[in-house]
Order: sequence, then C-alpha cells, then structure tokens
Amino acid sequence: NYGRFRPWKKTNAIPLNFAYKILNNAGIKIRLDEISALNRGVDIRLTLPNLSPELFKFIAYILGDGHLSKNHVIFNNSNKKLRREFLILGKKLFGIKGNEQFPKNRVEKAVFNSRYMSIILNKVFQIPIGNKARIIRTPTQLFNMSNKCVSSFLTALYDCESSVGFDEIEFGTTSRYIAPEICGLLLRFSIVPRLHTRKDSLRIMISGYENLLKFSKLIGYTHPYKLDKLDLLLNRPISRLISNVDLVPNVSKMINSVRTSLNLTQNELATNVGVSRRLIGMWESKKRDPSILTFRKFNSFIQTQDLD
Repeated sequence: NYGRFRPWKKTNAIPLNFAYKILNNAGIKIRLDEISALNRGVDIRLTLPNLSPELFKFIAYILGDGHLSKNHVIFNNSNKKLRREFLILGKKLFGIKGNEQFPKNRVEKAVFNSRYMSIILNKVFQIPIGNKARIIRTPTQLFNMSNKCVSSFLTALYDCESSVGFDEIEFGTTSRYIAPEICGLLLRFSIVPRLHTRKDSLRIMISGYENLLKFSKLIGYTHPYKLDKLDLLLNRPISRLISNVDLVPNVSKMINSVRTSLNLTQNELATNVGVSRRLIGMWESKKRDPSILTFRKFNSFIQTQDLD
C-alpha cells in the first residue's frame, strides 16, 4: 500500500525482501553488482558479493556446518581456524563484522547478526532457512563457474563433512540432492568417486592413489587435522593405496602382443619394466590388471623400442 511505499520513496531505497518479490513478480533479472544496499537506520553502505571462489567457499561452510535464521548466519564448528576463516570471508564479501560465541556445553560458533546477509544467501543461493540437512543443494550458479570456484566450494564442504581414513576419504550427507551433484563436481578434476546409498544417509568415497593425489593437489583441506591426515595417507607405501579405480583393464592381449613383437621372454620384459615375471604372466593370462603406475612403466619402456 501507499503508506508503506512513502518511506521507501523518501529514502530512495526499498527493503531487500520486498525488492526480491517485486522483481521476481515482474520477471526482472538483475546481477548482484547492479544493486546497492544500505543498512537499516544507519548510513553504512553494505557490500554485495561478486561470484567468486571466496563466496562459494563461504556458502559451502554454511551448507556443511552452518544454518540460516531470519536474522542470523551461523557456522558451528569446533575448529578455531575454520571459524576465523568464516568470519574473514563474511567481512570481505558482505562488509559485515561477525563474532565468535562459546555457548556452554555446545559447539563453538561464528555468527553474523544480519537479516540482509540471510536474505541474500536464502533468496539468491537457495540456502534454506532453519533445518536444512536433508534438502541442501549445490547453488545453481556454481555449475557455470570456473574450476577454481568449484575447488573452493568442495574444499569447504570436505572441511566440514568428510573424514580421512586408513586408505580413503569419506564424505557423508543426508541430502539425496547434493550427493550426486558433488560426484559430478569431483569428476571435473578427473577424481572418480564411489557413491554408496544407505537407509538414512549417503556416502561418497574417494580411494586409490591417483584419486587421492588429485584431491590433495586440486581441492585439499583448510582444516589442519584433516590436512595432516591426508598427507600421512599419501606418504604410505603406494602399493597399499592401489584400488580398482587405479587399474588398467583389457590390456592382456596388447601386453602379450608387444612382448612377442619384441622377441622378449616374460622374464626379460619384467626386468625392463621393474616387476616380477609372475606378474607379467598374470597380466597376460587376465588374472590381474596392471595398476596405472606399473602400466606407465611398461609404456615408458616400449616407447624406447622399435615396434612394427
């Protein structure tokens, strides 16, 4: 009504939630950098974030261990480094200062008291207000962004929701929406995940030396404890990290054909590749597939030979 409209006209501004409804009903799409925002009652201009790796990392922290209320953006995590990272990102992106809180007998948290920030994250990036665990999704904007944005998003999610085990990384969620989306994002980096569906949850597993190494180099952790565990995992003997995803299938005939063309015995080929004669025999008889690492050694050797 006009009574509500008059103060908007006087201040040359409109509340963000009403602006969203009006523009949405009118079918008007605008970019974030086309909007200016003022804090209610205070002459402080608020920052609207550009789509960037920092923004998607901030969003992922909320999806992982945070939540929105109408007036607050909250990140619950016991790790001090992650809470500080969250506060730094929020200040840089939105121009709003947050604070740490230490409730008795509960997990420490980082909090932004901002209805404005909550509305942006809810309306623009589809983060639900309130209980969200089973319905969270990857922001649609991310699918059209660079790998750097995707990497930052995955880093923060894995900081919150994954564990580093004896020979693999396990990510857990109760959302049947975000689990396959994460698998798709991992494939951007040629990381091959395995998705396991359980009664009340889903698990995404990353195993095999090549996959773990790519994860470490291209995504990695900010969480110091998980970062150390991944480093320890990758420094274990490589033979213990080989899994089915590291094997090269359907090459037995080719290996036998190459060896025959070079007039080599299995023992001579094994010596040149740096494996046992028994293993060469198992490759050729289809009893075992070579790992990517050993197949590379085989390929390097035949590149030095004259093949018809």
